[in-house]
Amino acid sequence: MQIVYRLWIEEQGQTLVGQGRINLLEAIDEYQSLHKAAAAMNMSYRAAWGRIKSSEERLGVSLVDHSRGRGGMKLTEEGRSIISIFKSLTGEMDRVARESTERLQKIARLRKRTNVSAGTDNDDPRTECAESEKQEGASGNLQILRGSVDTMKKRQ
Repeated sequence: MQIVYRLWIEEQGQTLVGQGRINLLEAIDEYQSLHKAAAAMNMSYRAAWGRIKSSEERLGVSLVDHSRGRGGMKLTEEGRSIISIFKSLTGEMDRVARESTERLQKIARLRKRTNVSAGTDNDDPRTECAESEKQEGASGNLQILRGSVDTMKKRQ
């Protein structure tokens, strides 16, 4: 089990920036040309320019400076800041996904133990949690889970 996600920033249902646009901005920075950046990303010039313009309009800042003449383009400071902020957010989300995936691995182990014990008379989830706590140390998450199961049973 693992957590898989895609990160993009929206406002009122419209994409401001996502990984594809960040990749495009980075390619513009590398090639100093929208035409070359678009070609490197297997995009048409028109599609690349449309994405840049829509992000600029929605963000209210210029991401690129195309005053260098025909074909030349470079990132503005705002464009570089957007890349930096997005990468920072992505790093934070990656960390959360890794930590959450580690917790999911505990669920997978519990599920495997439950499947193994399914043939026995001991299918009580509280017992599974208690055994897991002994093996993994007093896990707060499992204590909460056990408490929730106990509360649900009392309500029945």
